[in-house]
Amino acid sequence: MSFTRGDLYDGYWKNNAPWGQGVYTSPSGFSYNGQWQNGKMHGPGRLAAPNERLYDGDFDMGNKDGEGRMDYGNGDWYIGQWKNDKVLQSRR
Repeated sequence: MSFTRGDLYDGYWKNNAPWGQGVYTSPSGFSYNGQWQNGKMHGPGRLAAPNERLYDGDFDMGNKDGEGRMDYGNGDWYIGQWKNDKVLQSRR
């Protein structure tokens, strides 16, 4: 499905919202491939940003939450636990 802003979503829908496995891309270069619940990233997925940052891990209702790896695009990376989009513990 495409939206008026140019966003694209290819995947499952439930209750008029992305739900289950799906892929989202925005005109600005963001993309997400993973699980959705009630229109939010939820469960395992991969979020890529136009600045070459890549997060591969777990989400909870739109936030990085659980085990995940962030690659910063400049060679730096972190692996660890996340809660509400914040790093709790990291291993580098």
